[in-house]
Amino acid sequence: MKSLKQYPVVFAVSVKEGKGMRLKVLPIGSQKEIGGLYVRCNKKLRDAFPQGTVYRFRADLLEGKKGIRFLSSKKKYFERAIEFFEHNLMVQMGLLFEPVHELPRPGNLSLFD
Repeated sequence: MKSLKQYPVVFAVSVKEGKGMRLKVLPIGSQKEIGGLYVRCNKKLRDAFPQGTVYRFRADLLEGKKGIRFLSSKKKYFERAIEFFEHNLMVQMGLLFEPVHELPRPGNLSLFD
């Protein structure tokens, strides 16, 4: 695998997708260049929280043998995003089921104003 670029901060949301409706982590769409790419991450960390949880991590953009591009997270830096604290709390309590599609604007981190 060939590393193409490093991203110091990536925001992604967990969604159920594919066969068996397993949790997958996808970058939030408003991040240019990486929207729509799959994220390879630690399964234990990904499955520890419900669908809709927003994560923040460092990632490398990799290109596989067949030319498929994806993001690979670094386990040490894969964590729930503090910028989306209120959203993640409501998801964990079962009060919110809609995934996040865009990042909050700088200076306005509250999603529930």
